Amino acid sequence: MAAVDTNMETPEAFEATSIRTFDVTVKRVSQSKNVYLFNNDGTGELPTEGKIILLKKDSKPEMGLRVIKTYPEHKKFAARRLNKYGSKHILINGDSYNAIIFSPSSSVTEPLTTTALSSATTNQNEPDTTLEQQPPVPPTAQLSDLNENTPPPSGDVVKSPLPETQPDEDSPPIKEVSNTESDDDAVAEHSTDLAIEELQHLETNSQWLTGFFGYFWNQKPSGAEDDSLASVYLSGIGIRHTLSLGKLLIFRQPALQDGLLLENSFSFYKLSNFVVADDAYTIAPVSATLRYNMCVGEAFSMFLYGGLVKNFILASENSLVNATDALGQILPAAGLGIAFRIGPSWDMRIDMGVDIASLGLMIGF
Repeated sequence: MAAVDTNMETPEAFEATSIRTFDVTVKRVSQSKNVYLFNNDGTGELPTEGKIILLKKDSKPEMGLRVIKTYPEHKKFAARRLNKYGSKHILINGDSYNAIIFSPSSSVTEPLTTTALSSATTNQNEPDTTLEQQPPVPPTAQLSDLNENTPPPSGDVVKSPLPETQPDEDSPPIKEVSNTESDDDAVAEHSTDLAIEELQHLETNSQWLTGFFGYFWNQKPSGAEDDSLASVYLSGIGIRHTLSLGKLLIFRQPALQDGLLLENSFSFYKLSNFVVADDAYTIAPVSATLRYNMCVGEAFSMFLYGGLVKNFILASENSLVNATDALGQILPAAGLGIAFRIGPSWDMRIDMGVDIASLGLMIGF
């Protein structure tokens, strides 16, 4: 038997042993066109989760997929696209295909190419010496037990259906589906999570650290010698820690997703000639804010933030009481900003608010 490796989504190896073929029909397509819901048109068992299947039509490979969820009670399963062959890039509702199952293996010898798959498929038509060791098929297993619309491909071994058994008392009941209920309605409650399962997060990190340079806002007290400006912006540096509190709160689209984050920052700057000509202060603002973030694609996001900032006076010279009182207040912190992806886990961030205007470099982890 030929050994194959998907070499697509994950570096797993799959060996073409115990190949089984069956007919399937596409019943539902996800919005991203990457996940599909299939109906098993035959009488055999559904492929288990994690198995690789190859769809063929007219003996030509069309698409390779990985099974991610099964619905045995409805003879349906969901699979994610791994690779596509030829000109068929998207499957259409109602299309029928012949599916080949590949079993996982720890060995890697050949990539999952059309040649390897064709070789593996050809091998299923060769005599299998292991059949001699299998017990004879009971006479009760007749070919008429199979679905007449889905005859098995040439060379496949037809397994007799298992005898009907009564379910255990502890087994969960299976929902009966009326004949008037459509196939899509029958699996609606089971396939509503299809889009969620295949939805990829635009932001995969949960924490970030930002180093930034900015201009910090301060309110001048009454009685200042230079009262031409009621407030001033002073340059300084800082560091900010961001923690994700939740994702996909409102927007859950492949290219539009949101989230809520908690941010704490520590900054440092010096202030002189604040009230009188020779006063000087060393200020360390500490802020705590909530940020509502919206990702538009993988490389751009915009946000709103709000919270509080407290200035701590680390050192002072010729300080005045009214100046220290003004600098030590708890002030609002609110504004908006944008972030651009500049590399893996690296973003450039711009903040514009009533408390600060800053430019920073952000790394996620």
